[in-house]
Amino acid sequence: MKTRQEVRERAPRGARRNAEQWRSLVRSHERSGMTQAAFCAQEGISVMSLSNWRKRLGDGAVTVERSEPAFIDIGSVMSTPASTITLRLDLGGGLVLTVTRG
Repeated sequence: MKTRQEVRERAPRGARRNAEQWRSLVRSHERSGMTQAAFCAQEGISVMSLSNWRKRLGDGAVTVERSEPAFIDIGSVMSTPASTITLRLDLGGGLVLTVTRG
């Protein structure tokens, strides 16, 4: 839910936004978990504009803040006396990295 300050700062319908404002909107959409259509309706922007700016800003321009750690300590797993250990990472987009020890 938006605060009153955020609602007041929202640009009027049809207003021109700069790249930093669009970057903020793209990030907000990524964090929202909403569909593009629902997010755009809430923000008063077109789906096409959001999509175009997402492409224009490039993949590296959008970072999603995550609550989980960037690294996972698997030291205790690797020191376990097991004959075989398999680590499987789903990287998204159908890409899977599998590492097997033993």
